[in-house]
Amino acid sequence: MKRYLQLFGAILSLWPSASRSEDAPPPAIAVTIESCGEADPENLTPRVIMAAWPDGKLVWSQDQTKGGPPFQFAQIDPATIQAMLNRFEKEAVFKKGGPRRSWFGPDSSYHSIWLKSGEQHTKIQTWHELFEVNPKLIAINGGITSLNGQNREEVIQADTKEFQAFRKLWTDLRTSISALIPKEGKPYDEPLQLNLPK
Repeated sequence: MKRYLQLFGAILSLWPSASRSEDAPPPAIAVTIESCGEADPENLTPRVIMAAWPDGKLVWSQDQTKGGPPFQFAQIDPATIQAMLNRFEKEAVFKKGGPRRSWFGPDSSYHSIWLKSGEQHTKIQTWHELFEVNPKLIAINGGITSLNGQNREEVIQADTKEFQAFRKLWTDLRTSISALIPKEGKPYDEPLQLNLPK
């Protein structure tokens, strides 16, 4: 009987932890790589590149190109995160019904930036950063094509104004968010659940 009670107590001690994980608040900022193609068991998505919570908790992948474990952890000033979100809000990043915010094709992988400030949240997605790791490819107006020896910057400047504006926004967001990551962190071995709203 005593052994049974000990086992039951151990199970109960784990239950609150599981509940906290499922009920944990979503991050204020998350950068992931997602896929709308066929599931790859060895490359499950979303693969987390980094996530920052309103309380200053910051978790990031050691591989900032591919994302996923192993992860690092640090605690930063929560005011830094909120100040960044406030700036994004002033720049109309959360504004509904604005310019197109998703630029990727069918059955593709793409980056996703998810932002939340108070009751406001938005998601911005693109595949151009993943494809343009290949120096011979370029994303133009949401499509992927070969550079065929052309200069990438010149091709971008000849693209639609809408996609140029999107690229500028994306670069600003990615650069600002990446700057939150400190040079050093501690290993983060806990399950990482973002709990982002659909």
